[in-house]
Amino acid sequence: MTKGWFSSTEIRESMKSEGYKLITEYNVSSFPIYYINSSLEYKVIPWKWKIGHRAHNVKCIRYTNDHKTYTT
Repeated sequence: MTKGWFSSTEIRESMKSEGYKLITEYNVSSFPIYYINSSLEYKVIPWKWKIGHRAHNVKCIRYTNDHKTYTT
């Protein structure tokens, strides 16, 4: 099912191909989704992910307030 620019399968596969794990459901392209990188949880808006924004590459801290650490 397409919700905005791309489907939930497309965004999950995009993250998986880059080595990240989507941990929340993708509902609408303007609502944040959460993913795991290097055992830290980050959030990004799906349309920003689609245009190349990667929260973990931004110079300021963008991991979530919970600062959850995951083991993968």
